[in-house]
Amino acid sequence: MLRLLATPGLVADLEAKLGPYTQGIDETVAGEVDRTRFAVRLLTDRHPGFATIYLTGLDHVQHESGPDTPAAHAALERIEGLVGELVAAMPEGDVAVVSDHSFAAVDTDINLFGAFIQTGLITVDQGKVVAWQAVPWFAGGSAAVVLARRDDPALSAKVAALLAGLQAIPATHITAVLDHAEVVRRGAGDAADWFVEFAIGTEMGRDPAAPLVAPSALKGMHGYDPREPAMRWTSC
Repeated sequence: MLRLLATPGLVADLEAKLGPYTQGIDETVAGEVDRTRFAVRLLTDRHPGFATIYLTGLDHVQHESGPDTPAAHAALERIEGLVGELVAAMPEGDVAVVSDHSFAAVDTDINLFGAFIQTGLITVDQGKVVAWQAVPWFAGGSAAVVLARRDDPALSAKVAALLAGLQAIPATHITAVLDHAEVVRRGAGDAADWFVEFAIGTEMGRDPAAPLVAPSALKGMHGYDPREPAMRWTSC
């Protein structure tokens, strides 16, 4: 990513001093250390008027281990040290530390993909999607549902019936199914035709072959209704 977006010659200059930059998506804390090394050198050598640095290692650890766990605490302590290095590299100017979301522990996956496949809304051949009329988009503690043909009333009715049936099953922990008008009213954009919200502790699964309700593959998740108290504050 740095190589794609950088000022011409910037990456080569930094790598000559620091070694190869970790390209691609590396969300580990070790990846944070590498990104911070480059960010510190960028700040001290180039003195940019404005810079943003994204440290995502805590997110990665909390997905794997859950929030407020020893592993999450250790990751946060390491990242706080890296933030200290970044602040020290900026003797002048303002520093803002922000977070994009909170976290909740999860223990249950809901296999929306499988339900859409079984209803004929998604066609799979040898493990690959070959056709679809409606599909759920993974959003962690929620899911957007998109129609191939928004102006098809029969398709809309079929999907609405499926979602209502799934919500009626207590074990799915679906707290709300928002229609397109409500999705737009809440400011979530125009892309989704429905939005499925799960209770805290439940997430949309990503294995189409799994049962409808199964133990979660991850230990922590976000993507819940931001009005949920648990999404307003997490201790780690």
